[in-house]
Amino acid sequence: YASFFGIEESPFSISPDPRYLYLSRHHEEALACLLYGVQEGGGFVLLTGEVGTGKTTVCRCLLEQLPAEVDAALLLNPRLSELELLAALCDELGIRYPRENSSLKRLTDLLNEHLLRTHAAGRRTVAIIDEAQNLGPEALEQVRLLTNLETERHKLLQIILIGQPELREQLARPELRQLSQRITARYHLPPLAADETVAYIGHRLGVAGLRERVVPVAARHRAHRHAGGVPRLINSICDRALLGAYARDRDSVDAAMIDEAANEVLGPNPGAGRGGAGRPLGVALAAVLTLAAASAVLVGWQRGLQPGLGEATAGMAASEAREPVPPPAPGESSSGAEPAAADDPRPVPWRAALQRAGSIEAAMAALLSLWGQDYGALPGISPCSRAGAAGLQCLQGSDGWAGLAARDRAALLRLELPEWGTRYATLVAAEGESHRIALAGEEYRLPAADWQKYWQGEYLTLWRAPSPGLRELHPGMRGSDVRWVRERLGAAGAADPELYDDALRERVLAFQRDRALRPDGIVGPKTLIRMSALNPGADEPLLSAAD
Repeated sequence: YASFFGIEESPFSISPDPRYLYLSRHHEEALACLLYGVQEGGGFVLLTGEVGTGKTTVCRCLLEQLPAEVDAALLLNPRLSELELLAALCDELGIRYPRENSSLKRLTDLLNEHLLRTHAAGRRTVAIIDEAQNLGPEALEQVRLLTNLETERHKLLQIILIGQPELREQLARPELRQLSQRITARYHLPPLAADETVAYIGHRLGVAGLRERVVPVAARHRAHRHAGGVPRLINSICDRALLGAYARDRDSVDAAMIDEAANEVLGPNPGAGRGGAGRPLGVALAAVLTLAAASAVLVGWQRGLQPGLGEATAGMAASEAREPVPPPAPGESSSGAEPAAADDPRPVPWRAALQRAGSIEAAMAALLSLWGQDYGALPGISPCSRAGAAGLQCLQGSDGWAGLAARDRAALLRLELPEWGTRYATLVAAEGESHRIALAGEEYRLPAADWQKYWQGEYLTLWRAPSPGLRELHPGMRGSDVRWVRERLGAAGAADPELYDDALRERVLAFQRDRALRPDGIVGPKTLIRMSALNPGADEPLLSAAD
């Protein structure tokens, strides 16, 4: 059909042609997450997503945007043994090793020597493992051990794992908890929203030289419905629909042609069995902590943003383009949320406030303000790097309300609204069934049930460690942080109060069991937060704090 439409190539080829690259907001977030991980160094970065959602596209963008001082090793076929995995990594980095009689120790030693040399030369190394769900438990454990290659102050190897959703399930296994705890940023790439699908199809038509009316907006919405927002399926359906238009000597595609194309591409029951057709499968808030103006500068041209404008601007532009807020249904209170101040007469429905709530940066600014910090005045390329400049650390994850309430800290929340997609809000306080939520720069009181039905458990909270940069304490460690733990647990009378000995480990285990934490004896962020709650500082915003 190319000659029929007067073009040289199909606009919907599934080949990863960079000319057709379209970065949705979620792809921008995922890219920012990976760039943040590369810049921070150390530990793991995790990117997951359903088949066909664009993980490889994001990976290619990352490789193009890597700083000049970063060496990258890309492993595309990780169905390897531990020895083969190390050998493939050495091959990618140009490390020479004996092809016969190599051992894990020999390859690890050679890799360590190489990394030490490159580190001394001012270079950093990142290993990107695509399709990482194919790694077996032994290979994953070997990958974890690679992060032990370090100097006294720096990790020598940054590892990015990219895979399908089952990779998250693998990492949740008890035997892989040490690896999971070392993940410093994670992001789950959802399918495209309906408005993003419309823009995606229009973008590809434009690059190919076709007028947008060739696939009208109504037909694009129908393609979105069939494909569930999965770019690869969108391409296949639109490609087949254009072929159908050519066969009928028609200069545009209609909804019926999209239906026929979907039937041929997906089978006789379109919409069944595709994970991308429902709501997004849950996004780990590592990107919540990575959205930054730097990311917007890298990819903002595609959205028409001026260099230097952050995600907040893009979020507001996206909000303005969405459909207006519907009026309350009969019998529904127009105030479902009350303004936080008693003398504030604003009759704004809480659903309208939810629609106006937008970017991660705006929600983080509200969260930092609760700690007495001005987001705009803090240096950093990402929300969490700005928090770090204020002596705070980010803790992200997925949990139920009971877990969030137990940590008793104000938190940034990811909300999924059927009409408007992803929105970010800040949970300020929880007083019984009445919760204070910051939305679009204003606070509202909401019944818990009203907002929690849009919350899938994703959160980010801030905390202050006993000493800057502390993430974990293990048995055998010593120092003032161990003394701090002893003081919190009432175990300060030890002969060596700065040694994490077996007796202190038993106290930590008991503390973790009492508070439904994982009883592993490792004093990580969640345990540190709960210990800090025993004697919180004056500036720590607690959910349970009274007005």
